[in-house]
Amino acid sequence: MSKYFSLQNPHILQKVRFSTHFLLHKRLANHVGKCVDLAACGGIRELDLYFWHYEHYGNPYCTCTTLPSIFFQSPLLVTVLKLEGCHVRDSNFAGFPVLKILTLAYLHIGDQAVLDMVSACPSLENLVLECCLQLKNVNLSSKTMHRLVIKHCTGVKSVLMDLPSLRAFEYDNSVQGKKTEPWKLSQITEFRTTKGVKLASVEVLCLAFMKMNPETLKHIFAIFPNLVDLRMKGCLVNYESQTFPETVKKLYVVDVHIPELIEGFASSVEALHCDSTTKCLGFTSYTAAGRVSFVCLKSVTLAGFFVLSNDALNRLISSCPILEILNLRDCVCIKQLSISSQVLKVLTVKARSNYLESVEIETPNLVSFEYDGPLIVFFQLVFSPALVCVLRFKQCLGYIDDSLLLTSKEIIGKFKKASSLTVSGQDYEWVFSNESNCTLPCWSSWGQLKMKSREIYMFRQARNQIPNLLFVSQCCTTLSIKLCSLTIQLEFADPAETDNISLHLGKVHDCLRDHLVKATIKNFEGGSHEFDLLKFLLRKAHHLKAMFITLKSRAVTENPLVANGFRDLANIPTTARIMVASN
Repeated sequence: MSKYFSLQNPHILQKVRFSTHFLLHKRLANHVGKCVDLAACGGIRELDLYFWHYEHYGNPYCTCTTLPSIFFQSPLLVTVLKLEGCHVRDSNFAGFPVLKILTLAYLHIGDQAVLDMVSACPSLENLVLECCLQLKNVNLSSKTMHRLVIKHCTGVKSVLMDLPSLRAFEYDNSVQGKKTEPWKLSQITEFRTTKGVKLASVEVLCLAFMKMNPETLKHIFAIFPNLVDLRMKGCLVNYESQTFPETVKKLYVVDVHIPELIEGFASSVEALHCDSTTKCLGFTSYTAAGRVSFVCLKSVTLAGFFVLSNDALNRLISSCPILEILNLRDCVCIKQLSISSQVLKVLTVKARSNYLESVEIETPNLVSFEYDGPLIVFFQLVFSPALVCVLRFKQCLGYIDDSLLLTSKEIIGKFKKASSLTVSGQDYEWVFSNESNCTLPCWSSWGQLKMKSREIYMFRQARNQIPNLLFVSQCCTTLSIKLCSLTIQLEFADPAETDNISLHLGKVHDCLRDHLVKATIKNFEGGSHEFDLLKFLLRKAHHLKAMFITLKSRAVTENPLVANGFRDLANIPTTARIMVASN
């Protein structure tokens, strides 16, 4: 290791992560010294020193190694520094003049050492304290710090901040690797500033697993008067009526059973995210009978609601007069989802269970709809012609049976007026898109069609799927097929470009037979299933003019089976030119 470091050019080696076992403590000082030498001369910009430590709730430092004193003897010209799993006893730091990001994780370090280390970083912008259980009363002073994160430091009782440039503050009082129940929280952490100065530059505040009484909550809003983004997770809050800051525009709450908190921000919040995996927030009851109106709310995300009914959801939507974005995730009490809104533009529905059975949408201004879940029934659908729709059906594997194809045809028919539709399963994807300047006949519906699969056995079904999908489309200009590594692009012409040849229109109209004029195949490997697909196209398409085949490699031409396959293609009666090339 020492020889390796001695051979390194300090201007080439930019990033070092040094990881060691506690049994190698005899060589530790020498190795760390080499890292310090490279960092002192300005070669290393990112230094990560990881010391093996035994992580356990009761005593995470039982095998913790002491950081060698050589680390503190000379200034380090690094911009990113991470220390993990060691004792930091010496607080006489030489300095980190250009350090911007500092992470201290699983350290046995005291309050004074943290203060001294931060004071030795005149350019520090980002500080992360993680699992430093010896910290009690954190005192931080920096004129350049923009972001402060304190998480899993469960012994902290107070945080004193002299950080005039702070923009984002995150505090997580949970125990690392252990489930924390909000109602079991007992300690109240106090946030203070020097001389009571407000941190007016802080816009993002994240609080997790904190116990807050009314005075604590009021004090937090007082020292952070200009909050824009407030996030709370697993917090135990004793609420009393009070004034909430009107500057908050984004509210993110997870497992916080305080409907009144959301009600307090009703007049200002623009984006609301509620995630409750074990209980319902209950705030939807406050929207009934016009009790609460979210006059500024434009985006709502509801996740993990077990008792949210469809009526309660529509009451919430009606109480948001300018709501444009709605995301629903795992709201398992809704079997028949019915949404009606004149202003909604983006709708996302994700369901992991099979509880949801049907969806009905009456949203004339909807331009984006995404569904991810089991195969369901779509009833009445009203949306904008500019709609981009993405449907992902989880239980649909690569094998496409007749019932699934029939259901897919019904779904495609429901969205035929949309500008784009993607239907996908585990191993396949169909993409339909309309063209704004398409000169297709009036009976056409989709302009471009894509089909993709990762499974080799989809070749056997391609001969059936392609005509069926084209029958749904009736007529398209381009069909792109991706089967494993093989890429096929089929180009179609409208009736005006087929030399006035009579076409079989109506119910027996065949897009593949009557409109296919060009086929381009790339990454051709010469398998029997690939040749079967090409033979099918040559025999099916009556107006095919050219077929371009690009082999995946020259080695394909040396295979006698491939040569026999091309002879069979040449014997098929067709007017199309067949051209073969290799990469």
